[in-house]
Amino acid sequence: MNNSPAIDFKKTFYVLGTIGLLLALMVVGRRILIPVSLAILFAALLSPIVNYLVNKKWPEFLAITTAILALIIVAGGVITLLAVEIVNIARNLPDLSERITSIIASATSSIQEYYPDFKMTSNWKGLIAGQIEDVAQYMLDSAGDIGNKLLNVILIPVFIVLFLIYRKMPVDFIEARFSGGNYKRSATHIFGRVRQMITQFLVGSLWFTLATGVMSFVILLSVGSDYVLFFSIVIALLNLLPYIGTIIAFVIVITYQFIAMDGIFLPVLTWFLLWVSNLFQENVLRPWLVGRSTRINALAILLSVIIGSMIWGVAGMIVFIPLVGIIKIVMEAVPEMKPYAVFFSDKK
Repeated sequence: MNNSPAIDFKKTFYVLGTIGLLLALMVVGRRILIPVSLAILFAALLSPIVNYLVNKKWPEFLAITTAILALIIVAGGVITLLAVEIVNIARNLPDLSERITSIIASATSSIQEYYPDFKMTSNWKGLIAGQIEDVAQYMLDSAGDIGNKLLNVILIPVFIVLFLIYRKMPVDFIEARFSGGNYKRSATHIFGRVRQMITQFLVGSLWFTLATGVMSFVILLSVGSDYVLFFSIVIALLNLLPYIGTIIAFVIVITYQFIAMDGIFLPVLTWFLLWVSNLFQENVLRPWLVGRSTRINALAILLSVIIGSMIWGVAGMIVFIPLVGIIKIVMEAVPEMKPYAVFFSDKK
């Protein structure tokens, strides 16, 4: 006799349909959902600061304003620094174009020593040099368009302020919605775990970014790289994107090193030192600072990053990791869904 549970196809259809509808809403409403999601994360990061200041008898409005101003100053400083460095690098790209042309000519001569019939046509040379000029123009245009892009995210600070003002609303909702003791305790437990997970994730990500930036700064400074601070910030920020960000950062930095430096020893040394530091970051720092907050396995993180990038771009790559953490917490708290949480858990 077969005692295996029967599959409820109707329920499965409703679940899959709900998931599809949610994904469609995420795509259609991305213009409003992206700033709202980012604002929720930033509000969760600032909430402990606001609560601390309020407990110190600060007026709530003044506490929120202080936290927001601190965030704006830090974010504005980083954006301004990156913009200035991008402009400086873009202005030097014509010199790098000449450098690339010289490298191509040298490589062609070396190849012709073994293969005399080999020729690098002028079309290829012009194409490569032209690409460098296009990159320079793109970087200048992007730097000049920063003001317009900042206007597009003006909603984020507004939402942050509102979320901080009404930060007690979820608790009030639980109090009003769940009158029964068991349901109320379950909802309060889930909300508490979600809030704790998001806070630990954001604080851990912040410390991880700072540690990555400092390590990269020391390495690039030791090998005599140009634009050390810029590339350190780029590596630190891109490392917020697990797996994919590291590859992008390495390609950017090492490509520049090969173009700007004489010989291959220093670029290879730079790559080796950054690779060793990345091994330490991914196997020690990230699990310690970030991984313990979400307890999500590597496969679920990679899929969340890929799916998030497909739906919301870079913002999705960041937001979808804690979102998967929330889904895992809810699944673990609901008996009918608890078995499915295994697919997200980092337990082997």
